[in-house]
Amino acid sequence: MHSSSSVTKALCRLAALVGLVLAPQTASALIIDFSLLTAGDTGSNTYVNGPVTVEAFFYKTISGYSNVGATLFVHTLDGDQGFGVCAPPISACGALDNELDNLGLDELIRLHLAPGWLWANAWISSLGDSDIGQLLYGTSGELSSATLLTQFSTSDGTPELRLPITGSATSAPYLFFIPELDSRDDDYLVWKVEVVPEPATLLLLGAGLAVLAVIGRRLPRRK
Repeated sequence: MHSSSSVTKALCRLAALVGLVLAPQTASALIIDFSLLTAGDTGSNTYVNGPVTVEAFFYKTISGYSNVGATLFVHTLDGDQGFGVCAPPISACGALDNELDNLGLDELIRLHLAPGWLWANAWISSLGDSDIGQLLYGTSGELSSATLLTQFSTSDGTPELRLPITGSATSAPYLFFIPELDSRDDDYLVWKVEVVPEPATLLLLGAGLAVLAVIGRRLPRRK
């Protein structure tokens, strides 16, 4: 039978191998596609998938944005896929009134990223009829303190767009999607998002496994 010391050393050698593989590697991307959910009203203002949390809000003129009564709505058709928002009254959220829009009540979708991850890309869909939207980022959950990353529209002739997330926005905990706050009927959907682990996270994991390997090599053999 193998002694406990031999088993420990074998595990540590395996840890060293994993550490050597992980430490120098480029971070692996994780793409979260919201259109893979069941189509229709989720009945909730919050959705969580791995390190990403998605929340639906609408604007109340007295107290600002609120998520009370707002729900996330899922679309699954090509060119019309991703999260929209149903804002109170829910009876107004019919077949057409469930995208992220400024029809009556300005709506907002906020994405929160867990520590140890970075934003890479976001995709939107269902742009049409000269719709305009904005993507902002911030270190707090308040839109009032957010910074505009990009404004987008259908000027390129496609209902789907990839929005690269660059600069300081990559490490911001929050992303905000809003329609252009004007008198037009601007609406679109938040389709999917790509995130990657911070390089430091993988390096720490690799270093920790390598330390285990060193400890294992120094363990005495039991006769």
